[in-house]
Amino acid sequence: SDALTASMELSLLNTSKARLSVNASHTQADETFNDFRVIGNWEISEYFSFTGNGNYSMAPARDTYSFYLSLALRL
Repeated sequence: SDALTASMELSLLNTSKARLSVNASHTQADETFNDFRVIGNWEISEYFSFTGNGNYSMAPARDTYSFYLSLALRL
């Protein structure tokens, strides 16, 4: 079947130590799907960094969401 997908990425913050962006997509096919994602990274110090992302998907069968958080220590 034919499908049409439109997507966008918006960078809300982009510095040397922190980045934050939002992604959104819409797919029109036999069924319609929408997807939203937030992605962030923060270099807290030379030893610590924080990463997080979250995703929300809307589909005809059901909506789903997920998230991931990570705090890393570099030695």
